[in-house]
Amino acid sequence: MKVAEKLPRGWARLSLGQVCTLGTDRVKPAEIDNLPYIGLEHIERDAHRLKGHGHATDTTSTKSIFRAGDVLYGRLRPNLNKVLIAPFDGVCSTDILVLRPTRLINARFLLDILSTQEFLDYAASRTKGINLPRLSVELVMAYTANIPPIEEQSRIVDALE
Repeated sequence: MKVAEKLPRGWARLSLGQVCTLGTDRVKPAEIDNLPYIGLEHIERDAHRLKGHGHATDTTSTKSIFRAGDVLYGRLRPNLNKVLIAPFDGVCSTDILVLRPTRLINARFLLDILSTQEFLDYAASRTKGINLPRLSVELVMAYTANIPPIEEQSRIVDALE
């Protein structure tokens, strides 16, 4: 049995499901205006930024809706570390999870958690599928991390930038 680590005052060990919600709104491109579209091909590997974007009308399958400030996490081939904070409202591939931070977590802090070697190892050891390895939504939301108070998160991310 692992001994629980002592956390600083105000910190808590929480699952991602406790600090963010999963955006589950879906839409068919024909049902919406020409919103920006983000696919996995538009997210730069290990860099947390876009390489560009497409348009919803150029796609045919159902897409997930996201808002500016949501964290977009590519769950297909998670070793590629395709994650970023959405710079605008739009739609994305359903292989990208839309994680909406609650008042308990700073979006940048969530992005940093998803980019840690610890999370990458967690994801790599739990993917399913040979040709198209994916990490399940449930396993992403079940991942636990040490979460400081929101003010401290802001200080941490400011220091890291």
